Amino acid sequence: MYILYINRRGFCKAKCPFLGMEKHAQYEHRQAFARSIRIRRAELNISQEELAIRTGMSQSYLSGVERAERNISIDNIAKISKALELHIADMLQT
Repeated sequence: MYILYINRRGFCKAKCPFLGMEKHAQYEHRQAFARSIRIRRAELNISQEELAIRTGMSQSYLSGVERAERNISIDNIAKISKALELHIADMLQT
């Protein structure tokens, strides 16, 4: 039996059910983080380009983060949360 899980390249097959659940949980965290970025950007009325300027990251990189396609480092999470004036823990809540 195979369980499908999502990684940054799309869907992959996993033989171990525990690995599949672990990958799914990681993706949920990325989705929650991405959703919090989109919501906060809308509240502050800033574009991805403006956020890119505030964080020193590229707009295309941030676009990937907002689509939950990127598994970003804690340093970049901190930069984004500072630019959006949010606590990191609040951005990771599902």
